[in-house]
Amino acid sequence: MDNEYGDRVAAGFAAGDEDCVALVSRRWRPLVHALARRSPGARPATSGRPRT
Repeated sequence: MDNEYGDRVAAGFAAGDEDCVALVSRRWRPLVHALARRSPGARPATSGRPRT
């Protein structure tokens, strides 16, 4: 990504532009997910079902 394009995407993301939010999400989701899993206090992944 060149700087001008990156700046436009960042500005669109900050403004809530749906296309920019989707682009940023696709690009950075794996990194954010990996970092969140390694953060202190992170809980192990669950099956998505509430505990009974």
